[in-house]
Amino acid sequence: MKIAEYFELDSEKFTLVGLSIRSINSLELRCIDKEKSKNKKEYIVDLNIE
Repeated sequence: MKIAEYFELDSEKFTLVGLSIRSINSLELRCIDKEKSKNKKEYIVDLNIE
């Protein structure tokens, strides 16, 4: 199973590009927001999972 599938990340809107472990109870998914990315510039967002 892919990490994006495990966290039920909307693959139509986001592309997972990184993962950070902040603490035992906190993860951060770094993603490209496909809807906000324009003109070959990627809009990066961090989604916190607690």
